[in-house]
Amino acid sequence: MRCSWLADLTHTRPSRITHAVRRLTEAGLVERVRCESDRRSWFASLTEQGREVLGRAWVPHVRSIQENLLDALTDEQREQLLDISRTLLAHLAPASPLAGEAAPPRPGPQAASA
Repeated sequence: MRCSWLADLTHTRPSRITHAVRRLTEAGLVERVRCESDRRSWFASLTEQGREVLGRAWVPHVRSIQENLLDALTDEQREQLLDISRTLLAHLAPASPLAGEAAPPRPGPQAASA
């Protein structure tokens, strides 16, 4: 991904992305690749080591969100959180395909007990 796109996506200054990419590059997790069509631009690309670290972190991260956030909320609160999250996403990243996405259908009581 272009470093400038990362800055836009994260609503941060390009200098912060440059600093983060430099640190990730030093750790061997990311490599900088020059854009062939625009020699002024750089891409940040995960290295194989970066992919491995991401792969190991994914499952515990998702489990932690489930246990520490979602499981602590009632069904009504989860619906409210989803609505609030979509509202913020539409404000912060209106071009995101998720910004206008309708809430997924919830299973009825019959499906939950099956």
